[in-house]
Amino acid sequence: YSVITENEIKNIFKLNFKKKIFVSVGFTLPSKHFYKYFDKVYFRSPTVLNKQSKYTKSHELIYHSFNEKIISKMEMINFNSKKYNFSFCGSIYSDIALHHLKRYNYCYNLLENNYKIRFHLNEKNSINHFIRFYNYKMYNLFGNKIKYLSLFLKLFGKIVKTIFKKKYKFFYKVASDIDNLIGRKNILYKGPMKKNFPKKIFNGLFGVDYYNLINQSKISLNIHTDIDKKLFGYNIRNFEITGCNSCLLVEDGNGLNNIFKKDDECVAYNNYEELKDKINYLSKNLNAAEKISKNGYKKTLNSHTHFLRSTEFLEDFKKYL
Repeated sequence: YSVITENEIKNIFKLNFKKKIFVSVGFTLPSKHFYKYFDKVYFRSPTVLNKQSKYTKSHELIYHSFNEKIISKMEMINFNSKKYNFSFCGSIYSDIALHHLKRYNYCYNLLENNYKIRFHLNEKNSINHFIRFYNYKMYNLFGNKIKYLSLFLKLFGKIVKTIFKKKYKFFYKVASDIDNLIGRKNILYKGPMKKNFPKKIFNGLFGVDYYNLINQSKISLNIHTDIDKKLFGYNIRNFEITGCNSCLLVEDGNGLNNIFKKDDECVAYNNYEELKDKINYLSKNLNAAEKISKNGYKKTLNSHTHFLRSTEFLEDFKKYL
């Protein structure tokens, strides 16, 4: 779906031909009206199916999968020769996508507590988010006294508006951010990770570089976004990690056992405290991690490849010929 625009879909829909339009959907579509164009929707995730299947004419669940051809582009590394014990690579759009809140805080806490994990984080930050970082630092230094800065900014904003006959929202945004800090013990967003931990994180990776990181990691962490409200414990990263022969450490969910056996083909956790326990356990039991890595790798190549999923699609397409 993401490689075609809505206007292009409309044009196909309007063509005066005998046709069926199938679509593969791996994430929640922006609006339910998109589904009117499709005769059948193949949901790749139980999370999205649960949220939007009621808007479809017809639908089916065909899970995500691993592109096994990636293996031919890499030199698969023996478990004991892998460079990193733990790694995480993913987006934490703490400024523009609030559904990364949990992932942001998990990563922040792990970094703050010096867990030896290789972090490659992709984030986009506006000037407001950088200012949020400095507000947070000042709050740590001055506590609730920072409210006087907020009052000054609001007053300054009023003076500017009186002189220039125009309201500059910037001053009020900064003041509002300061007001939201006051009295809070748990600050949700503390500004860009790159500002908080400049020496501990690396830029996000994509394509072959991303898969090479997993290949170089004995254990790869998967943290779901806040969109997974039904806790299916499932996304495409599960297959990417196991397909590159790394031990999958993944957030648990009621759909996880449908694709991998917990504690045999993956390791699951339910919250941040459990995540810390599992990291500590696997750090001391790399032999167990190696066994789980091998089992997960075998399961993915035997059951969750692009080729196998393509066969599922083909068999379903034949029903419409």
